Amino acid sequence: MARCILLLSLLAAAEAFAACPAKFDAFLERFETDRKFHLASVRFPLPMTYLDAPRDTTVKLRTRLSRREYSLPRQPWYPPPVLQEEWNLIKTVRDVSKTRKVVRLEQADVDGYKAEFHFQKSGACWRLMLMDDQAF
Repeated sequence: MARCILLLSLLAAAEAFAACPAKFDAFLERFETDRKFHLASVRFPLPMTYLDAPRDTTVKLRTRLSRREYSLPRQPWYPPPVLQEEWNLIKTVRDVSKTRKVVRLEQADVDGYKAEFHFQKSGACWRLMLMDDQAF
């Protein structure tokens, strides 16, 4: 039974991954709007960095999110377009190289939402490889 579930989940991921757009803009649009494709395009466990400020010093901590942890938050780790608009997020895409892009989502408010999502081209498709939460 466990093998069947694993096989079905791999087939679903392969199906979502098979029709991956080659251009990053088209990939990102689909990543933001298609939940199955989104999850198939994340490398798990997903490395995540975040800031903590114990006793007036800022410390950057690291963790890894499992597929389950990433899939079941109270709010999405990567906000879809509806939340980007609702939260007044500014999105910028930075080209690091031909195979690496960084998407930054942030609010104008100094203490607001601020995160970077690092994507890397893997074969014919892009994958989310790292999430860097820069808000306190």
